[in-house]
Amino acid sequence: MFPTNRKWIIVACALLTAAVLCPAQDADQAPAPYHDKVNGFTIMPPPGWVTSQADETQVFFNSPPDGDDDPFSENINIIITPIPDDEEAELPTDEAVIRDDLAEILAALSADVEDAAVPEADDVEINGVEAIRIVFSFTMQGTAVKSVQYVLIHDGTLFTITGTALPDTYDTYIAAIDAAVNSMKVGLPTQAVNREAREGEYYSEAHAFSVIGPAEWDAEEELSDDVFLLTFSGSIGDAEESVGVINIASSAADGPLALADFAEGAIEGITGSLDNVTVLETTSPEIAGQASRRFLADAETEGVPVKVLAYCFTQGHQGYVVTFMVFPRDAFEQYLPQFDKVVGSFRME
Repeated sequence: MFPTNRKWIIVACALLTAAVLCPAQDADQAPAPYHDKVNGFTIMPPPGWVTSQADETQVFFNSPPDGDDDPFSENINIIITPIPDDEEAELPTDEAVIRDDLAEILAALSADVEDAAVPEADDVEINGVEAIRIVFSFTMQGTAVKSVQYVLIHDGTLFTITGTALPDTYDTYIAAIDAAVNSMKVGLPTQAVNREAREGEYYSEAHAFSVIGPAEWDAEEELSDDVFLLTFSGSIGDAEESVGVINIASSAADGPLALADFAEGAIEGITGSLDNVTVLETTSPEIAGQASRRFLADAETEGVPVKVLAYCFTQGHQGYVVTFMVFPRDAFEQYLPQFDKVVGSFRME
């Protein structure tokens, strides 16, 4: 078994040496989380790091410069390698063999690689998926570096996640690198990159949904405790003294979500945040071909009467709650056609 797997470690390390010394690039701030819909994974990069993607098989996260004279950008790179059907897709388990062979591989990769050492190799789990965690160091092109590398295989695909720093900054950055890697979820739904945008839509690739909000309403984004929240707020023409609020919350679980269980928890969360709740109805309509759970209730928030309408959706590991409220409650029927239009435009991507 090991010779086959050893080949995949060689591939990963060969790509690593080309990426590990790359400087920071001009790019947008890394989204939180980063969602790769081609390869079916998400990861939460360290706050403030920037992201760039060389192609569909590589993505890089770089730390921002620590001053004008910072000579090195600490980085995380992810390399995705499909394993051919005729190859055995299993990880090696002998830690001593991993250490010895990886040190040999690093030393043999290039004449520019010197002082290769592999002090640690451990079996770990990343959100329920078995992985190998390897710590190693080497000198390349005159620069000494220290890296931690996670290797995992899921559904015939090898994921190699490598975090690299200078030896004297490694201890500073390792907690953030490990936290990012341990946030990674694989096996999520995949789809083609190309898509046609609808007029006026809000599209989140990172959170895998799109929706068309009310024209000219304010829109705000917030991320808290791994829950992404998109909020639209505004008024309609004949109800200027009222305010409508639409919240779309998105979160990812460790495993596939069942709609009934997810909706039960979401509804408990909604009712627990309100006062004097009276449930009016709970139904299970189909919205644009998507199963949903619909919840309608009267309630109060901070002494103000409101009517709450919520729709719950799930797809794979992802759960969504679309919630509508109107202040005051009496204006709800005026806003309902607008709300129905928004939820009718919601798409899980």
